[in-house]
Parts: sequence; structure tokens; C-alpha cells
Amino acid sequence: MSEKEKKVLLRMASKATDAIRAERYQDKDFTVIPLVALVEGVLQAANSPQPELVRADELEPAVWNGRPVTFDHPDMNGVLVSASVSPEMLEEVQVGTIFNTEIVDGTKLRLEAWVENDKVEARGEEAVATFNKILEGETAEVSTGYFADSIPQKGKFNGESFEAVQSNIKPDHLAILTGTQVGACSIEDGCGAPRLNKEGESEKQKGEPTVFPGSIVQNTKHGQDFEISDMDVRRALSSALELKGEFFWGISAVFGKSFVFETDFGVLEQRDFSINEEGVVTIAEEGISVRPQTEFVPVVANEGDDTLPSIKSSVENKEMEVKEKIDGPIAHEGTAYKEEDRNFLEGIDPERLDLLLPLPVKNQGAGEGGEESEVEKEVEGERAGEEEGEKEEQAPISAEAYLETAPPELQELLGEGLRMQKAHRKDLISAIRMNKSSGFSEEELGGFKTEILEKLMAAVAPADYSLRAAPVSNVNKEDETAVPRMAEIFPRKKTA
Repeated sequence: MSEKEKKVLLRMASKATDAIRAERYQDKDFTVIPLVALVEGVLQAANSPQPELVRADELEPAVWNGRPVTFDHPDMNGVLVSASVSPEMLEEVQVGTIFNTEIVDGTKLRLEAWVENDKVEARGEEAVATFNKILEGETAEVSTGYFADSIPQKGKFNGESFEAVQSNIKPDHLAILTGTQVGACSIEDGCGAPRLNKEGESEKQKGEPTVFPGSIVQNTKHGQDFEISDMDVRRALSSALELKGEFFWGISAVFGKSFVFETDFGVLEQRDFSINEEGVVTIAEEGISVRPQTEFVPVVANEGDDTLPSIKSSVENKEMEVKEKIDGPIAHEGTAYKEEDRNFLEGIDPERLDLLLPLPVKNQGAGEGGEESEVEKEVEGERAGEEEGEKEEQAPISAEAYLETAPPELQELLGEGLRMQKAHRKDLISAIRMNKSSGFSEEELGGFKTEILEKLMAAVAPADYSLRAAPVSNVNKEDETAVPRMAEIFPRKKTA
């Protein structure tokens, strides 16, 4: 089949779904009834204590296809239940299936109810009467059965008050109502079966301006500026094109005052449009043929936007700060780190890099004339700045000096702790220096904090296997060619 023939069939199928028709499916006869099941607006279901707003963007067409069609809502002892609550219930109430669901006019959930003719009579006289009424061209009430989350939110929509907004809608079934029952979305609201279009046109007259979904208009009136999202504009333009009776595949792009849509396979047309504050969409009658064009341009920060430069500057400052912290241990004479260790240092938490610098020792590394090194001067300068804000300066005191001034009951405890600390540091330094590749002298290691010594010891100290048990042979010493004895699990008692 050629592409042209496919397009003709698509147009014919589109028009065919606008009228009740007979279909043969799985060797059974069906009557296909096009209908509107839901319309965006305020509804109050039979089992709901409050009016709730149903938004069109919560109506996902695809999930409705394949759901059962019933006459009236299924119930058990007067309580409404799911049509699929059990296999027996589904077999009893299902007379058809939903197919070809779509959103039309941006606000209506339209679908086809495929009703199996042989199952109608089994549902009773009222079902038969309602079915015949539909076949004669009269409109019957319909009602949807679905599960949804109710989000408490008060407001008004098109003049009607609501107490909650429905979301996460999961369809269960579609009920064609019999007798005098009226659906939550009634015929007066725009629902019902069938809903027929003449000559493929909408219920509105061809060319009539599209009224934008009321929910969007309500949202825009909360602020001074009239703004609509790109998705909502596309919905409005699609509805307007449908009302004008124009065949199209989709909206390709939307600009300020014009839009591009695909009129045929790969054929694009651009037209002007406008949407006023009342939600009325007006589309120009004629447009121009266009083609897509891709252009690559340099990325340039907005000169009037200070946000991006400030973020960039902050990142650069942070990177510079980390680099300086890594440069410290590499440049310091008291460490064994070299330039080739930079990758290792970059993997350390930046907040802990300062711990890798040895504690400054008075006059250590002093130049000629006993002058302090640049590192000592820098460290002492930082300390002086920290002490500048203190009200009283305290002279540094050694652990031994503090121990002499401590209360007698604490001297023994503190002294023992100090001796243990010194012994622990001595063991750590000895263990690290056992690894000749560590490169640290005893004086250099003495300048490190205990925490750093413990980490260095874990990294460079040689493994100690001295406490491992020696292997035990079970070879028969008297006859080495004999089969070795089985190891004894429990030692046997020696007999006298």
C-alpha cells in the first residue's frame, strides 16, 4: 500500500468514528458507540461527599483503552464496587470494551464503547431499552468509574465551587446509565452517548474560535500578566485546528505569535495565532510552507545576568583554595610529599589537608642569623591574628608544666595518660620507620600529630605475621610413604 493510500484510509477512519457503526471483532458482532465520557470541570460522584475539580491534563487517554463497558455501575448489596473485583463480577456486568480514547477540544475525554450485541439482552429490559434508544439517535447518560487521589484544595472553576482536586486517575469502567439516572458528568455538561459530529466537524460550527480550557484561564487571572505554558498553548492550537476541520499530524514548534504544524508527512506550515485573556484562540486562515534549519552558535553568558559569573567565580575560588592547600605539604621541607603525590593528595578531604603539615618547631629550618623560616613566620602571623581578639593572652604551657600545677588527685591520672601517649607515639614512629621507603626521619615524624601518625602507620608500616601459628605436619615420620594420619579433632587420652 502506498503512502498516499495510507493517508486516505486514515482520513476515512477519522470520519468513520464520528457515527454509530457495526463491527465484527473476534467472530462476534459489536455496535461501536462514540461518546464523551468526561469533561474538564467540577464533578460530584455518587459516592463522593464533596464536589471535586477534574483537570483535563489528568485524563490520560491510553489508560482507558481496554477497560470494560457496563450498563449501570456494578454493585454488591447496594455498595458500588470495581467491575473487576472478581472474575465472576466482570463476566456478569461487562457488555463491551473501551477503544480509541482521545482528548478533543483540549477538555473532553472522548472514546468508543464497543458493545457486544449478544450480551445486552442478558442485562435486562432497561439495558435493552437504553441500547435501542441510542441506536435510534437519542443521547443516553454515561458515568465513569475510576479511582483517584483527592487533594484538599478549595476554589472556583467556571463559577462552580470545589473542595478538592482529583489527581492520579486510574480508570476502572464506563457505565451506560439506564432509566432516569444522571451521570456526574451529565448530558447537559457535555457528556453522553452518542456524541455525533456531522461531516467530521465538531459539535461547534466549523471555524468557530476555540475557547481555551477554563482552568488555564482561571490560573492566568490570579496574576497581572497573562501567561500560558507551552504545553497549554499546544493543546489550544490543536483544539482550534480540529474545530476548523483541518487534518494535521502534530504541533512542531510554538513561537510568540506563530506556530509550526505538520500538515502531511514531512510537510510543515507556519501560521500566525493569538490567544486573548478570555482564552479565545484565533488562527490565521493562511500560512507559509517552512522547513527546519539547525544552527550552532557559541555559548555566551548573559552580560546583564550576574548569577552565572558569581557562581563561576565561587567555583574558581574554591578550586584555588584547594590547590593552595595541596601545594603546602608538597612545598614544605618537613614532609616527604612530592609533585608526583598530587593525585593522592587531591583525593583527601580538603578540610583535612592542613593536618599533613608538621607542627612548627621554634628555630627549626631557620636561615642564617637564626631568622625564622617563611613557614614559621606565616604560622605565627596566623596565630597572632587569632589571639588579637582575645581579651587576655595566655602564655603557652607544656603538658609537664600543667601536670605540676594540676590537683594532686589528677596528677597520677594525667601522668599515666601522658606516659601512655608518649609510648604510643614512640611505637608509631618506630613502626613507620621500619618501612625504609617511607622517607621520614624521626625528627620529622615527631612533628606530626598522633592522628596523622596513626594514619601513616596504617599506610606504610610493614605487615606483621609474627603471631600466626606455624603449620603442623601430619606426615608419618616412621614411614613417609604411608598415608598421612587424619588430623585429630579431639585429642585422645593417653593411657598409662
